[in-house]
Amino acid sequence: MSRLNDLRFESEVIDASSSSFRDQSNEEWFKLRMKIKPEALKGIAEGDSWFDYPPAWVSDISLGDLINQLNMRSKINLLRVAKAGDTLENMTFGTNPLVNSPQLVKALALIDKYEPDFFLFSGVGNDVAGPNGFKFEPFLHHSRSQLSTIHLKEDYLDFMTNKVFYEMFEFLIKEVISAKSDIKIFLHGYGYPTPDGRAVIEIGDYEFIGPWFEPALRRKGISQAEGKVIAKRLIDSLNEMLKDLSDKYPNNVYHIDLRIIIKDGDWENELHLSAQGFKKVADEMERTILEAFGV
Repeated sequence: MSRLNDLRFESEVIDASSSSFRDQSNEEWFKLRMKIKPEALKGIAEGDSWFDYPPAWVSDISLGDLINQLNMRSKINLLRVAKAGDTLENMTFGTNPLVNSPQLVKALALIDKYEPDFFLFSGVGNDVAGPNGFKFEPFLHHSRSQLSTIHLKEDYLDFMTNKVFYEMFEFLIKEVISAKSDIKIFLHGYGYPTPDGRAVIEIGDYEFIGPWFEPALRRKGISQAEGKVIAKRLIDSLNEMLKDLSDKYPNNVYHIDLRIIIKDGDWENELHLSAQGFKKVADEMERTILEAFGV
C-alpha cells in the first residue's frame, strides 16, 4: 500500500461506523492495530463460523464474535481469514474445482507477508455437522439396530477422526510450519453441544440456518438425550486427536481444551455460543496463547 493510501486509510478507518462489524478483523484493521499496539502478539485466524459469526453481535454488541473479542485484548492482534460454513477439507485441500487455491493458501500468503507469532485455527465442525443433519447422519446407527448401545458407528468415527481428519490437520500443520518454522499453532476442539434442534434464525416453522444435529437423530429414531451422549463422544474423539498432534509437534502445536470451559447454558444454538459464551472461550484462548509465549 502506498503512503498516500496509508494516509487515506488512517483518516477513514478510525471511524468504526464506516465499516461493518466483521471488517474490524480484516487486513486494514489488522495493520492499524499493529500501529496502535505494536507489542501485541500477531496472529492469523483461519477457520469456520466460530471465527466468523456475525449473530454474536446481536447477542451482545459490546462483545461481538470470538475474533473481535480477542482483538479487544491489548496483547493480541488477529487477522481473520475465516469463513462461516467452511469445512476442514476445503480449508486444507480445497473442494471447489473452480477455485485453484484453498483457504490455507491465502493464510500461508499472509504468514509470509506478516510473519505472525502464531496461527489460530478452527475446523472440522462443518465436516461433521451440516445442514439438516446430513453430515451427522453417517455417524449414526438406527435406534432399532443392535450394533451399538449408544447408536454411534464407532469404527466410522475412529476412521474419520484418526485417519481422515488427522491427515488434514497434519497437512495444515506441516504447511504452516514450512511457511514459518518457529510459528506456534493453536487448535481447539469445541465444547459439548446440545442437539436440540435450535437454529441460528427461526421464524415460525422456518429455520434458515441450521439445525445440524437433531434432524439426523429424528430420522434415526434417536432421542435428544441419546444424541447428547453421541455428540459428547464425537467431541472427545476430536480433542483426543488434537492432543495427539500437539504431542507429536511439541515445539509448534498447542491444543486448547474447551470442554470444561463451555457449559450447556453457553450455547445459543446447536453449533454456536452466545457472545458471553464466546467470551469464556476468548479468555481461555488468550490465557493459553500468552502462557505459550511466556507473556
